Amino acid sequence: MGTTWREEPWCVYGPPKGGSRRLTDLAVRLLELAQEDFPIEARPFLRLAERLGVTEADVIQTFADLQREGAVRELSRFSTPGSSATSARSPA
Repeated sequence: MGTTWREEPWCVYGPPKGGSRRLTDLAVRLLELAQEDFPIEARPFLRLAERLGVTEADVIQTFADLQREGAVRELSRFSTPGSSATSARSPA
């Protein structure tokens, strides 16, 4: 899997403001997990952290960094008939 927008133009995360930079391993793993199986519960970031072997603060900070850099615009839950999914939306 590529870690920059140019390597995978179909990804839901986009290049950070100011150009393409490599995403950290944690950022890539977090984005993949969030898109695949975002937990719908009282503390979803804690659950993601447990699955990734990091702290809840690490997950929150990584999402905040991705948002600040423009790589992720929002996290939102959406559903289509027969399924549901989570999107880490990139800037338009």
